[in-house]
Amino acid sequence: MRAIVKYVIFLFWILYLSGLVRAQNYLWPTNASQHLTSSFCEYRPGHYHSAIDIKTWGQVGYPIYAIDDGIISRIRVSPFGYGKVIYIRLNDGRYAVYAHLKKFPQVIEKALRQEQIRRERYTITWKPEHWPVKKGQIIGYTGETGIGVPHLHFEIRDANHRPLNPLKFYDVVEDNISPVIRSLMVIPLHADSRVNGTFKPQRFALFKSKNGVFRVKGKIKVNGPVGLAIRGYDQADGVYNKFAFYETLLHVNQKPKYHIRYDRLNFDDTRLIDIEIHYPTRIHTRQVYHKLYIEKHNILDFFDRSLGDGIIQASGKNIPIEITVRDFDGNTSELKTTLIANGVKPARTKLITAYKNHIYAKLELPDSLKSLQFFSSTSGKKWSPIDHFELIDRQFFGNRQNMIAKIPAVSKTHDYLRTTLETDKGESISTVTALTGNPHPHIMFNLTNMGKYLLLQFDGISDRPDLNLQLQTEQKTWQIKPYIYNQGFEYVLRPHNISTGPFRIKLHTTSNNLVDTSFAVYRFTPGQADTLQLFDEHLLCLSNRKSLYDTLFIQAQKQLPQTKEETELLSAAYQLTPRDRILRNGISVGLKYDAGSYRHSQIGLYKMDENNKLHMASRSIDSTRSLAWGKTRNLGTFVVATDTVKPVLEIKRPYAGQVLTQLKSIRFYAVDELSGIGSDQNIDIRINGKFIIPEWDPEKDIITGRPHFDLQSGDHQIVIRVKDRAGNQNKKSFTIRIAE
Repeated sequence: MRAIVKYVIFLFWILYLSGLVRAQNYLWPTNASQHLTSSFCEYRPGHYHSAIDIKTWGQVGYPIYAIDDGIISRIRVSPFGYGKVIYIRLNDGRYAVYAHLKKFPQVIEKALRQEQIRRERYTITWKPEHWPVKKGQIIGYTGETGIGVPHLHFEIRDANHRPLNPLKFYDVVEDNISPVIRSLMVIPLHADSRVNGTFKPQRFALFKSKNGVFRVKGKIKVNGPVGLAIRGYDQADGVYNKFAFYETLLHVNQKPKYHIRYDRLNFDDTRLIDIEIHYPTRIHTRQVYHKLYIEKHNILDFFDRSLGDGIIQASGKNIPIEITVRDFDGNTSELKTTLIANGVKPARTKLITAYKNHIYAKLELPDSLKSLQFFSSTSGKKWSPIDHFELIDRQFFGNRQNMIAKIPAVSKTHDYLRTTLETDKGESISTVTALTGNPHPHIMFNLTNMGKYLLLQFDGISDRPDLNLQLQTEQKTWQIKPYIYNQGFEYVLRPHNISTGPFRIKLHTTSNNLVDTSFAVYRFTPGQADTLQLFDEHLLCLSNRKSLYDTLFIQAQKQLPQTKEETELLSAAYQLTPRDRILRNGISVGLKYDAGSYRHSQIGLYKMDENNKLHMASRSIDSTRSLAWGKTRNLGTFVVATDTVKPVLEIKRPYAGQVLTQLKSIRFYAVDELSGIGSDQNIDIRINGKFIIPEWDPEKDIITGRPHFDLQSGDHQIVIRVKDRAGNQNKKSFTIRIAE
């Protein structure tokens, strides 16, 4: 009850402070709508969304207004990112930023055009010396330049250009809808941690109970330190768009353990969004789970760090969990569940022996035993119950017990014995044992590189008394005791027992080798420089002190590259894993190549996606050593390739020889599928030798040029040049006529 009262006081205080801030008398920035399409600090690949996006209903051309008196501090025009964007420095010292605009008022457009013509470039940043604006003055019109569909990207920044949550200054967005929590993830955070018996993070579906509280489907059994993460969304009245949570609070054992709220963003830390979410799940499923714990390398300032790091230490008693999420208008939702601490260890068969007409099984079981039953099987799939058995010995040790069961001999064709039990807590546990002297089950070995840990899993066998797992390096060999989980055995190799180089894994019994395989890993350590040279120095990986957030074990595999691109590959392809771990500043990758007769500008380092499509990673070439270099924050498959193909260039209007009364615009399609066009500086439009501003929309691959001077009657030559980043050029030259 006391915790509830504290939270009510806390919630009231936050609402009170929000009301104080909202008292600022700023004008809403557009008449397009008072609905949002995106909220502040939503996830974007590699960065936080620094604004709210205001809905323009798929249309362009709505006026935008100065929200208060101030001056224009900057205008930037670019084909990428914000597109056309204007920055207003308000008289109170804050900044208002409006992005993705279609155009500006005519007087600003004229000044920008003159600057673009002077520099002969579309992309410019212009800082007027002194251009005052008044509250309510039209300073532009909504559009879709840069990235995205039509909308208004709107920011309010403090005097140090740190984005603030714009909703702190307005009370116009109608929101009476509570957030939705879709799923809970529980993540082991130590080599000895387990969730429902495994080291792999586990996701749990939720349902909404009659009282409106979200609950977990199924049970969550945990051992060791674990962290939580949630996936969900918020909504507002009148729109179907999904937004991020504004605030999340975690209570563990009725005490606040973690609190995050998105009020202000520091651009210097925006890349840390991939640390705040569970990045591997994002890579493999595209689902975004926000962690409810803080790792040591996470320096974001959204958290109330006085509560601790949010990590849950599972030891002893069951742990009640309460997660509260809130949107900016105070609508809340709760998730309540219980972590079953020190979940009961699976049953284990320590010894099996046959004597006369019986099988004697020595078992290690939980102490809280409610029922015990045995089954036999030939295939390991269809099981027959064993009607009766006898317990001839039973001893207790702490929360475990050893017993010897005397079981009537099963048919000679039965190769497997299954032990199934239920504890006093209602937990069901099952373990399968291959009978001594009978064929071994088919075992699947899987190695999962989890960045800091290597997870070894052996599926297809759960228990066998004479089973041994051996790890061997060039320096030593040691026996390891695997952890039993539902499908088989698993073992976690942690940093202190992994060194760079080859490993050999052997799973065997006294008479048979079940698994015998080798692999190699290479250790990179944060805070130091590491160098990796493989495949006769055809592959190089370099790190520095700021390359990594945490210890990283890299695996490398040489592949025969295959691609549908119109290119020649100058090296083998090298797959570097794990690709689902985010790096800090990234590592440098170098591949040796055979240049042949190609120009250096035509050679580049490319990254190959899962569909074998190439994406240029770098054009940095060390010609003296024939190395192509690039820095990457994500591992993957790399190859050196050439680009000798000129960009595609198709004229839309006007066509050659066309007779016009006036030329309003030139419009053409241009794209390069390999190295890419890269910059508007690689696009050039000339009429009679005079520069025309190329307005490039890279999302649609369309370029528009509008003459800024009158064309007299007669013939006029139009020349269009488009280059890619490899220097390949396509040129179109034609003549049109302006009629008298």
